[in-house]
Amino acid sequence: LDRGAYSILIKSLATFSAVDILGNKFLHKDELKDLVWVMEEEEPSEYRIIREKAEMKTENEKQIKKLEWVNHLLGKDSQSASRAVSYTHLRAHETPEHLVCRLLLE
Repeated sequence: LDRGAYSILIKSLATFSAVDILGNKFLHKDELKDLVWVMEEEEPSEYRIIREKAEMKTENEKQIKKLEWVNHLLGKDSQSASRAVSYTHLRAHETPEHLVCRLLLE
């Protein structure tokens, strides 16, 4: 991953963890507004939330998994669009510093 994609990756994981107060690694799609709000640090419009819901590829139409959120954001970055990542891929590149960060996020 390039520096920009890595930055998006870390911020998306942190925001998802902040909104996922139950710690179950998925959010209801109705919580998307909170997720975008935390990610961008300003309240998104209703139109923006409707657009995000329509663009996001999810297995379940009512839930967003952590990895689906990350891949959605990486796919929006034109240079990172082909770099959607799997959890296994992320773990393969993990350093001790990343491990500490991941453990703090989980």
